[in-house]
Amino acid sequence: MQVGDLVKFVSPCAVLFPSSEYRNPGIIVKTEDLKEHARYKIVWADQKVTVEYDSYLEVLSDAQA
Repeated sequence: MQVGDLVKFVSPCAVLFPSSEYRNPGIIVKTEDLKEHARYKIVWADQKVTVEYDSYLEVLSDAQA
């Protein structure tokens, strides 16, 4: 994933991290590589800004956006 990619929030545990709290899609505006994971600053469709780990994001293709 890289700056400019459209993403959607996905969660393996909908109880702890419900995807309904995120207004998909979002756009990656900043990346940060850590030792174990990458983190991304995302601006969501409702203008909220969050920082998410790569395991909670899925890149959308042009066809899905």
